[in-house]
Amino acid sequence: MQIVIKKKKIAKNSVLFCMTLVLCFMLLETGFRIFAPQPLYDKCTPAHPQGIGRLSRSDNLLGHTTRPNLQGCLYQPDTNRKITVTTNSKGQRTKQEYTYKKPQNTIRILLFGDSFILADMLDDTQTFQVKLQEEIEKILKQKYKNQPAIEVIPFGMGSYGTQQSYLTYFTEGKKYEFDVALYLFYQNDVTDSFISSETNYPRPVMKVSEQKAEFATARQVFEGEKTKDNQQPFALFFNEQNVPITRPSSYKRFFLAHSHLFSFADRTIAHRQSAKEEKDSEFNRLVSKVALMDDQLIRLEMKKRPKMQEMIPQVSAIIGTFNYEVKKANAQFVLLNIPSVYQAQTRFRQRIVEGVKQAKNLPGELEYMRTKNEENLFGAPRKNVFLDGTAERYDIPYIDLLPIAEKYENTFYFKTDDHWSPVGAAVSAQYVAKKLDALKLLSHNSG
Repeated sequence: MQIVIKKKKIAKNSVLFCMTLVLCFMLLETGFRIFAPQPLYDKCTPAHPQGIGRLSRSDNLLGHTTRPNLQGCLYQPDTNRKITVTTNSKGQRTKQEYTYKKPQNTIRILLFGDSFILADMLDDTQTFQVKLQEEIEKILKQKYKNQPAIEVIPFGMGSYGTQQSYLTYFTEGKKYEFDVALYLFYQNDVTDSFISSETNYPRPVMKVSEQKAEFATARQVFEGEKTKDNQQPFALFFNEQNVPITRPSSYKRFFLAHSHLFSFADRTIAHRQSAKEEKDSEFNRLVSKVALMDDQLIRLEMKKRPKMQEMIPQVSAIIGTFNYEVKKANAQFVLLNIPSVYQAQTRFRQRIVEGVKQAKNLPGELEYMRTKNEENLFGAPRKNVFLDGTAERYDIPYIDLLPIAEKYENTFYFKTDDHWSPVGAAVSAQYVAKKLDALKLLSHNSG
């Protein structure tokens, strides 16, 4: 009898325990849904069967380009809101279609760059190109009675290096009638200009000398690669227009599709694993992020990585060639520096300074950093030494976003992504529009 009573008690407690767990889960799930919604496995997830898929497709010359005629949704970093991402028939990140011939009474600006232009973390209404056009329209409205139209046409793709941006102009951009070509430079454009093995894409390689500019297409580079690690992903990439995306297992797909709590737990575990893998090399990674801000760090990068000895001067030469070709089209080339989060945010600069102070086995080449305080370690005003020198060498109008990024340092970037947020894109567009006007590049004569 006692055994039966004991079993019933155990069964009752087990039921109560399970009910408590279910209730706790429901409360947590409700809390996440209301206060901290998470991305679910649905059509706004690229890997979902109904998702937008990869934004890129293979290209023999450039390695990869943006897929045309895309329209779908993605989850935005930080907010996890659903955003709309659209490309036109030419693969440009815009809803608008543009003719090669410029309409009358129109100022036309072409944008070249990488993921800051593709901006798959921003809604169609939040991109830099949309905001820049809006800000310039405001300026033109105040300046002219017969207000000229403004067109801002984006040519940008994630992971593009300087040479891919230039070749995009050379093969497609120069077909357009335009007034200004604005190149948005981000510091990884240097390594993204040459290194294929550190990315998911093969790249073209361009070499510039005083006599000529020559390049090997991405396919030629791929076919010349001999390392085993490079062959498989590159072969897959060139053999298929849409490279398959790895999907989660069936049981995970079910929970990821329906539970915000499960999604949060899954993403947290993945983030911690990634952080653990990067922990040992974090300091060196931080230093490399600011390498282009200091002459000695540039020399160190060139010493550490033999390829950098060719990369840095070659990227500078490609920018000079870009400027030369744009001027041949009777247009103006403008260089725009997008500072990294490590340049603009105080907490990241402090991490590097503290890392220098605390490092016990600081490489000999970095010993000079111990003698610097935060101010002179990053220069004054922590400008991009490489880009500043390139602009001066080739007499290129130069706009540096560092002042505006520092002013809005807490909202300029996403907290969980190194790209600019909707706020960052908007204030940058306003800043650039005013600078272009000050450079007299929004003149009515441009139309």
